[in-house]
Amino acid sequence: LRPPPLWSLSGVVAVGGPQPPRGVKDARPKADRSEKLNTSVTPVLEARNVTKVFPGVVANEDVNLTLHKGEILALLGENGAGKSTLMNIIFGLYHPTEGEILVNGQPVVMKSPRDAIALGLSLIHI
Repeated sequence: LRPPPLWSLSGVVAVGGPQPPRGVKDARPKADRSEKLNTSVTPVLEARNVTKVFPGVVANEDVNLTLHKGEILALLGENGAGKSTLMNIIFGLYHPTEGEILVNGQPVVMKSPRDAIALGLSLIHI
């Protein structure tokens, strides 16, 4: 089975939902395009108790994020709030100091963005 597509556009994350964000081509087979949002199933992406500490700075502290198939999530905050750091952890550019990332309910350790891409994740940072 191929994991559902994950789109991330300027702080907005969408996973395999009924429609991709505007301007993003939907490459899913036609049969998959009518799927309804179902939050009772295992989330496609989770960040559990993620903390990232850089020398002298706590960028993220005990962050939790859950994303179900079909959801669109906007991650908002002031400059320096840790949004990009969290996305970079999820995409394998940074490694969490503490916590874990799960894809389709399975804990994953991404050593690089190649690992994230192999799991069906992508990151577009504007």
